[in-house]
Amino acid sequence: MIKKIATIVMALCFASTLAFAGASTSSIDIGASGVSDDYASRISLHGHGNDGAFASGGSGGIVENSGEAGMIAWGKAPTEVEAQVCAYGETEAAAFAKDFGHTSIAGAAVGTEVSVKGGGEAEFGKGFGIGYALNKTTAEISGEVKQGSYAQEIGYASGTFAQAQNESGATFSAKAKDCDATIGFGSGEAESGVRLSGSAFTAGGSIASVDASGHHQSAFAATGNIAVVDVRGADHEKTRVYGNGEVAVGANAVSNSGAASAGGGASFSYVGNSFGAGGAVVNATANAGHNSFSATATGSAFAVGK
Repeated sequence: MIKKIATIVMALCFASTLAFAGASTSSIDIGASGVSDDYASRISLHGHGNDGAFASGGSGGIVENSGEAGMIAWGKAPTEVEAQVCAYGETEAAAFAKDFGHTSIAGAAVGTEVSVKGGGEAEFGKGFGIGYALNKTTAEISGEVKQGSYAQEIGYASGTFAQAQNESGATFSAKAKDCDATIGFGSGEAESGVRLSGSAFTAGGSIASVDASGHHQSAFAATGNIAVVDVRGADHEKTRVYGNGEVAVGANAVSNSGAASAGGGASFSYVGNSFGAGGAVVNATANAGHNSFSATATGSAFAVGK
């Protein structure tokens, strides 16, 4: 009789479990992407190709968030998943080249930036049972800028000239991920979030000048750039910045008594994880008078990456 009663009780409990146990699952998967304003490009030419400049750049990014929560509980089994993502990018470029007679000037600049942000949470709870929650955010960005310019002047005396040119560019890239998961009784939540941004800027200029008599020539060129990456909220990341640039100048002066020439070049390059910057400049002058001649060239360059 006792065995029969126990069997009936266990059967009723099992039936109650089937009747009142609750199960639910919630999930979400969303993403966003941002691209800078139409790969900006500018070109400026003047003086039948003797002077010119160009600048171009672009950047883009993508962010995604996915989450899931599930629960098996006595009675109700509430679960909830939320996510937010956004992305933004912008690029601007300018180039200039002009011959002013005895002096030519050319220059260019371009900058780009991109930012992505995403996050979310998944939760289960307020039920007597077991549940799980998972949330993951991934993001990726990249960008590139480059520019160059050149200027040239030719003097009246044969062999007299001044010329300058420069080029530079910078890139950045980054990938980041944040993930959270939990499993347990009663209630629990998992949340993740990543913010990723990057920017790069480069600029340069070239100047060439001769005097009317052809006895004094000068050339100047300079360039520089910077690249930055910023990551927040990630438990795993991979970032890189890179940049380089070079300048070159030459000047030659001729008189009835002889000639003088000067020239030089400089360059830089850097590689870093989150920040890089560099620059180079060179100046040259040449003078050829009736009884005196002189030529000088100076330059410098620097680069840093970390």
